[in-house]
Amino acid sequence: MIEPRGMSKEQAAAYAGCESLSAINEWVRRGIMPRAIPGTRKWDKKAIDVALDRLSGLQPKIEAQTGTIRREGIPECECG
Repeated sequence: MIEPRGMSKEQAAAYAGCESLSAINEWVRRGIMPRAIPGTRKWDKKAIDVALDRLSGLQPKIEAQTGTIRREGIPECECG
């Protein structure tokens, strides 16, 4: 079975741990969560993951000069 990447607002709210649709609306308004994919009523699961990673401090820090990705507690890896 293929897991869909696009989610309804209800699915996106549940996935992000929001207790209500008004909570996800507030997170979107405050820029914590991404908006729906333009021209749709679907939220991108990967965009939600990035937003939650950023919020929790897990977003990788890319060092432009070396092409190295650093993550808290994870050894460095070279970007291809």
